[in-house]
Amino acid sequence: MNSLFDLSNLYGLACNIWPRFPYDIPQLQTALKPFLYLFNITNQCNLNCYYCCQKTSLTRNRPELSFEDIAGIIKKLPRYAVIVFSGGEPLCRDDFTQLLQETRRLKRKAALLTNGLLLNDDIIREMIQNRLLKNPKNKKTHNLLKNITICIKMILRGLLFIIQRIKMMPKILYKIHF
Repeated sequence: MNSLFDLSNLYGLACNIWPRFPYDIPQLQTALKPFLYLFNITNQCNLNCYYCCQKTSLTRNRPELSFEDIAGIIKKLPRYAVIVFSGGEPLCRDDFTQLLQETRRLKRKAALLTNGLLLNDDIIREMIQNRLLKNPKNKKTHNLLKNITICIKMILRGLLFIIQRIKMMPKILYKIHF
């Protein structure tokens, strides 16, 4: 293969240069370092989606990081970073709320990628306390949440319509003569 197009050499070069780069220059810190960190904190999931990469043998057999390991990694991330907890399903971790508390204690911002099926009052309360969710105190946030609720109701209404039509299908097809 032509060495000009061999990206493995470029990757190796980047891995050697990146740790030596002068990040103590404030303008370079925010311009060149990553801002968003996607952190897969678990391989567990409460679903079994056929398209998900978490079902591969590589992730299934990988050991989970402990709370202390994750907290240590979060501590090493820059303060301006936004840490996106993902996985599998991050809410499958028993210590998820403690991770939120530790993230806030370390003065880091967090976000969550979830399917939402494991959300409950305790987790939502923790998410509000740890600023992952905003408490709808102002009218703008209240209206945004209200619009989301309306959208969810419309989606559910559409799904119910589809289910009713599917149930009626055999009757409709029976009446049609070819």
